[in-house]
Amino acid sequence: MKRLLLPLLVIILFFEACTKTTTVPPGPDGMLRTGKWKISTSMVTLRMPNGKPVTVDYGGFRKACIKDNYLKFDSLNRGAVHNNGVSCSAADADSVGFIWAVKSNGTKIDLLGCYGLIDSVAMSVITDATTSTGYNIMYDTAVSYLHNIYNGGLTNLTQSSFILEYDLPAHYPDTTAAKGGSPTAPVILNDTFHFHITYTNF
Repeated sequence: MKRLLLPLLVIILFFEACTKTTTVPPGPDGMLRTGKWKISTSMVTLRMPNGKPVTVDYGGFRKACIKDNYLKFDSLNRGAVHNNGVSCSAADADSVGFIWAVKSNGTKIDLLGCYGLIDSVAMSVITDATTSTGYNIMYDTAVSYLHNIYNGGLTNLTQSSFILEYDLPAHYPDTTAAKGGSPTAPVILNDTFHFHITYTNF
């Protein structure tokens, strides 16, 4: 009986080993394809009127009709922005396609054709309360309302979240006399805003 049990046990163990599947974590492309990605935190670094950089949460300035939008990364480097039920106008489609590509060993990403659909914000980013009149630091929408993001930084990528970083040209008002400005008539200077955005798989 013992002679029969030993070969039987070997056969059972062999079949169990063959039927076990090894879960291999997918690469960056595979992780992005695993779910629906919505912005959970949105930070931007810009210069205040005194020239010093400051990082602020601009989530409250994002358009209400796109706050619920999410990205879906599909195969063949195609994807879609889904409006998730809230549209900016009655003519909006339920989803709009875009092109994406992960590069540089998973550290960079191109997102082509979707910036304005997922992360467009209202003009005012932060109001300066240090002056008697107050004014806004603004996006220059003539140059920063982009449809494409090239070489965006892709970090902390897991199946539940990732961080996207990129720069956009902008302008800001400077009140210093050295630049020829004043609190009531600031000089508009060029700047580059640095965005640090967390997307979460929901």
